[in-house]
Amino acid sequence: MQIDRNKGKRDGICAEVCPGRIIRLEGEAFPEETANAELRCISCGHCVTACPTGALFHAGVPASLFF
Repeated sequence: MQIDRNKGKRDGICAEVCPGRIIRLEGEAFPEETANAELRCISCGHCVTACPTGALFHAGVPASLFF
């Protein structure tokens, strides 16, 4: 997972919608993966589609599937 810091608003939406709870957001920081996220991610794409600014990219979930 990659976050475009120029687009991200640090609103936490991606962390809220993640069913695996592998994205965390603490304070004013940008979202980041939790420990072992790559093993727990189900590649559902919720984080990518929920981001209103298009700041999130996931290698296992091509944005072209959703946009």
